[in-house]
Amino acid sequence: MAHEFFEHLKEDHEELKSIGEQLLKASGSSQREDLLSQLQETFEPHAAGEEASLYKWMSSQQGEMREMSLKATQEHQSARNMIKELMKADTGSETFKAKASVLIDSKNHHIQEEENKVFPKVEQMLESSKIDDLYEQYQEAEEEAESKV
Repeated sequence: MAHEFFEHLKEDHEELKSIGEQLLKASGSSQREDLLSQLQETFEPHAAGEEASLYKWMSSQQGEMREMSLKATQEHQSARNMIKELMKADTGSETFKAKASVLIDSKNHHIQEEENKVFPKVEQMLESSKIDDLYEQYQEAEEEAESKV
């Protein structure tokens, strides 16, 4: 069974995917605005937590682990930029739905890589107590980011 930390991250991922699916299906502007806000409020604390814990540890490693961390951090930044663009866009436009689709596809790919590659490798490399430390770092960063969103 996966460590509690990875289970928490997967639960966050499921919530993000659900919001993304709802956003793509939403027809009204106000519904899209609400879902986009919900996506941002869910994504930012999650991303900040991963970056302050898991990615920070991964970036201290060599080779593939470090590369995966750098790529994942860039994917987070790209998602932040896309969310900012969508927040400024006309939610009733065709362009909005196209941009939202690109964001959701990108996030889903990112999630799949984390869950299928990153989490199993990290769990294999680290003792449970070190994963506990990462989880604690994650929770602290997540809470701090939640207070800012």
